[in-house]
Amino acid sequence: MVSVYGMYVLPFILIIAVPVNLLSHYITYRITKSSSLIHFLIHTVTAFSAGLLFFQSVSMGFNTSLVGIFVFAADIWLQKRPIGKPVKILLILLPLTVAIGLFIPNVLNYMEFESIKKKEQPVVHLTVGEHNTTIKHPTTCWDNDDSNGCAIPDTPYLIHQDPVSAHVFPVKAAPQIQVDLSPVEEPFDMQVFFLNKGTVQEMKVDGGHVTLPNSLKAQVVRVTATLSDSRKVSFSFGIQKESHSRTVEQ
Repeated sequence: MVSVYGMYVLPFILIIAVPVNLLSHYITYRITKSSSLIHFLIHTVTAFSAGLLFFQSVSMGFNTSLVGIFVFAADIWLQKRPIGKPVKILLILLPLTVAIGLFIPNVLNYMEFESIKKKEQPVVHLTVGEHNTTIKHPTTCWDNDDSNGCAIPDTPYLIHQDPVSAHVFPVKAAPQIQVDLSPVEEPFDMQVFFLNKGTVQEMKVDGGHVTLPNSLKAQVVRVTATLSDSRKVSFSFGIQKESHSRTVEQ
């Protein structure tokens, strides 16, 4: 909620609402007849137009109009209240202070995102038993809420039920899995999803090594690695007790 406020409401208030309020006072300064109505129309029409322009949505135009009505009502209330100059200054500084406080985390998030964009795309080096492959294009995701908004592929499937779109490894007994990421040097943890006895099971491990249960049916396993900067790196691979494997570059 704070992030949404900082990204959308705060810029709207600072860039649109405050200048429009000053402009409205300038226009209505010498107008005595219907000045309140003109004041109201300037706020609401400008707010609706800005919402329509910025968000390309009529519904958002109505929402930003509510902000204009709120600013208009607060302005009229302040004009009619017999309050001193220090209180008026406080009423101006308080919302600005709160707005700036909410804006700072978004600046930090933006800086972190720009830093992450400059990092090289991770490449997965996967070893299953005695066989290995390189996944050059895994799925990656990051958001400013510790990547909680990133979807994690958690639906493994049996190979004979769906088309295979991953490297399939021949395995014996309990498969030993080793995952390395390059050029990633920081530690990471993994979530591994697989089918066992008809149900989806999850294993969470620190680092890139995991041992799957014995006697798993031929299936595609889902893996998501979480890096220290909260980036998610997801990929899939298949396992089956056969003497050959199939490769599809990811």
